[in-house]
Amino acid sequence: MAKKKRKKKKQDSYVRFIWILIALAAAAAVISLCLQKLLPSRERQDTAAYFSITDGNKLGLSVDGTVVEDGARLIGDSVCVSLDTAMTTINRRLYLDESEGRLCVTTPTVFRSFTYDELVSSGDMIREGDTRYLTLAFLETWTDMTCTRYEDPGYLFIRTDFKYEQVSAVKDGVIRVRPTDKAAILCDVTAGETLQVLEREDAGEDFTAVCSDSGLAGYIRRETVTAVAPAGADHVSTIGEYTSLKLDDKVNMAFYMTNNAQMNATLQDKLDRGVTGINVVAPTWFFLDGPSSITSICDQAFVDTCHAAGYQVWALLNDIDGQAASTADTLNALKGTTSRQAIIADMIRTVTAMGIDGINVDLERVSEEGAPAYLEFLRELSVECRNRGLFLSVDTYVPMNYSLYLDREEQGTVADYVVIMCYDEHYAGSAEAGSVASIGFMENGIQRTLREVPADKIVAAVPFYTRLWETTDTGAVSSRILSMSEAADYIRDNNMEVYWDENVGQYVAERMTETGTEQIWQEEARSIGEKMALIREFNLAGAAQWRMGEETPDIWPVIEAGLS
Repeated sequence: MAKKKRKKKKQDSYVRFIWILIALAAAAAVISLCLQKLLPSRERQDTAAYFSITDGNKLGLSVDGTVVEDGARLIGDSVCVSLDTAMTTINRRLYLDESEGRLCVTTPTVFRSFTYDELVSSGDMIREGDTRYLTLAFLETWTDMTCTRYEDPGYLFIRTDFKYEQVSAVKDGVIRVRPTDKAAILCDVTAGETLQVLEREDAGEDFTAVCSDSGLAGYIRRETVTAVAPAGADHVSTIGEYTSLKLDDKVNMAFYMTNNAQMNATLQDKLDRGVTGINVVAPTWFFLDGPSSITSICDQAFVDTCHAAGYQVWALLNDIDGQAASTADTLNALKGTTSRQAIIADMIRTVTAMGIDGINVDLERVSEEGAPAYLEFLRELSVECRNRGLFLSVDTYVPMNYSLYLDREEQGTVADYVVIMCYDEHYAGSAEAGSVASIGFMENGIQRTLREVPADKIVAAVPFYTRLWETTDTGAVSSRILSMSEAADYIRDNNMEVYWDENVGQYVAERMTETGTEQIWQEEARSIGEKMALIREFNLAGAAQWRMGEETPDIWPVIEAGLS
């Protein structure tokens, strides 16, 4: 009996021991689970998977911290980047002319175009299936960039942005693939290491989006880093810098409309109407007609008269007065390399022969489809102007969401001045009467342009005209343009009621008619003074006026004072 009791006691002890082990294991599992929830993940991200490297010839590609899939390959002994990737993420100044089978490249002082056959023959372009590739060597020749190649896995880190915000690690840390401690670790960071700051909205409050010097981009704990001076202060471009000419004083440019040669002869008459303070005259002298074709009405006597008075002459190219009459016409004139170069050569020959000081580009029929060709035209023209010491200015609309494709940042990079046309807020086709250029419209245009173009390159153009609006009792709206003096005469002769509208920064004149209402938002000395105050407030490069001959003489001292 005692033996049975001892045996049962032994069995009970064994069962208790088993249950204790089970309890300890369960507790360990719970503790482990809790630790997993509390402690950061130690899982490592596979670099090949990070770059989506799926075969031996594919190379991962990081451009300024952005992973570009299917962008780079090893073809034979050549490291290559797809043409599409090269144009969209590495060098946006590459221009593909499909109509002529050419690839165009520009630097600040050089323009070259290569036929596909030339590129293939030299080994700079390689085709695999339907994809064209450019060699890395070709890109490095024509692009301000650095490239580091890594092995196992093979990938490229290309940097084209050298002016970026950066932080320094104050202690050792890690970069994770997502902004959470539970995300896999992409790479380690050591104390003192500098990192590029990336703009990513998902970083949240606890993490900073960064890119390492090896091109791996992710998220690091915010307390791990501290801000340091922006990078790029000592960067020297491998293709040369985009330099700009500047007038000694603020730009005061008067547009001079002359759509036929006879109108050139009226210059002195217009100057004698009290013009003071201007330093540039921009006559509308080049008209875009079509591919390789422009009309020129440049006049040597006009140039000599301006120079004698101390004014520079910037000959204006437009797509309004010539045979080009639509966005399609403008695109057809600019998309072909042969055509662009012929138009540029024609203008440069005339400008240099007559001693004209610069070129002003006022192409207003540029569609979104035509924007790449337009920007390439500006780049190619800027090379010729820069190499010859000629001023290049570009006229552009007040920025709106629907016209961002005009890329005013690129305009401001290649041109000396960007002229914002701060008018036509309400125009001939407007559904309702209103100001041609309210003070708010102009201020918004300046502020939005400043997002893309530095203040010392922005010239704000103001109108010397307004519109007489008629709104009938049935709601139909029509208008016609009036010069400053014509508007003043009409208001006086028709005894219109006039009041100052602070919201638009103009006098508004109104009167009832037998069929409805007439209104004029007047441009005169006070309204122009308000606009000049904005130019001074934002410290812009200067002012322009559309157009000489429509002003009243009292305007010129107001503009001159506003630029002093």
